[in-house]
Amino acid sequence: MPKPYKVKDFYFLKAKKEGLRARSAYKLEEAQIRFKLIKKNDSVLDLGSAPGSFLQKIHEFVGDKVEIIGIDLNKIENLPYSNIKLYQADISDLSAVQNLLGERKFDCITADLAPKTSGIKDLDVARSIDLNYAVLETAKIFLKKNGNLISKIFEGEDFNIFYRKFKNMFEKSNCFKPNSTRDRSREIFVIGRGFIIK
Repeated sequence: MPKPYKVKDFYFLKAKKEGLRARSAYKLEEAQIRFKLIKKNDSVLDLGSAPGSFLQKIHEFVGDKVEIIGIDLNKIENLPYSNIKLYQADISDLSAVQNLLGERKFDCITADLAPKTSGIKDLDVARSIDLNYAVLETAKIFLKKNGNLISKIFEGEDFNIFYRKFKNMFEKSNCFKPNSTRDRSREIFVIGRGFIIK
């Protein structure tokens, strides 16, 4: 049985102490340690950026000399880094994303997207999978050949169908549940390395 969730758990307090905007920063950090998704001076597109904890970690990984872009449906509070550009947009609206990004290409795409949850498991899973299909469509346009991608998704019905399509887009793929994810959470991350342009 999963442990009861305490709001001020270890990772919550650690994030607060280290000046990170959310505990989710450690999920990306764990994935980075294991899979080496982001290199110094990589250009990165972060989808579902609010409140900005992934962006903080991405900046730590890549430094100041390359552009980092964050997009979220909600307004993202500015970060004190000149190379991070923030946009408010619906990532499911591919034409809107194209208008923002133009001809840019990225070495890595990160996505910490979560749907508005209804409490109905199957509906929430379906919404999460729909968001991830939007991530894949974005990757087809903006991810460089041999680029990497990490995206949060809820496990459930139709996940396997999605994951088969995901695997076909990359040389290597993994499902990963960070230790910093709450025990009772259904979320995992799908990870693709070596994007295949078809």
